[in-house]
Amino acid sequence: MSVDSLMILVLISPTELWYGTVGEYLLGVVPSEMIAGSWHMEALRAQAVAARSFAMWRIEHPHEVDGIGKVHIYADTRDQVFNEDKIHERSSQAVADTKDVYILDADGSPFMAQYVSRCGRTDCPLCAGANGFDGKTWDGRMCQYGAWILAEQGKTWREILRHYYGDVKFSDEGAENETE
Repeated sequence: MSVDSLMILVLISPTELWYGTVGEYLLGVVPSEMIAGSWHMEALRAQAVAARSFAMWRIEHPHEVDGIGKVHIYADTRDQVFNEDKIHERSSQAVADTKDVYILDADGSPFMAQYVSRCGRTDCPLCAGANGFDGKTWDGRMCQYGAWILAEQGKTWREILRHYYGDVKFSDEGAENETE
């Protein structure tokens, strides 16, 4: 079974749940997290892989919600913003282009790929050590606006993700460490 075919349970609100495949879920996440109509495709692809990785990690580490039980993910900024009304052809293409690919941690499990609009990291082409979201530095997270700049500079989605997450491996890489 493909990763994008796995089922995921999303808490939309205290009284509303959404249940569908990871692939369907990503169609509503990527355009909710980035401006699908105008952002570079490599940034959208990086967002798709980061969002899929986080979703896979959340499936293995679900939330316990009073009165509901286990849910995989919150549909807001506590996890990832999800809104089916924002589905866009460009972000849908980014999801399709990266189908089933996610980031692996050192033990081969899904990586908790967190991200933030502005990271404040010194190695970020946008933030350059300042202006992190909420005035913080978000080490270990991808900067979404920084990803956009790196994509505009010609970086691939793999290079963008490695820039923010380090020397990570991807689920589609074999023994030889492909880069694109």
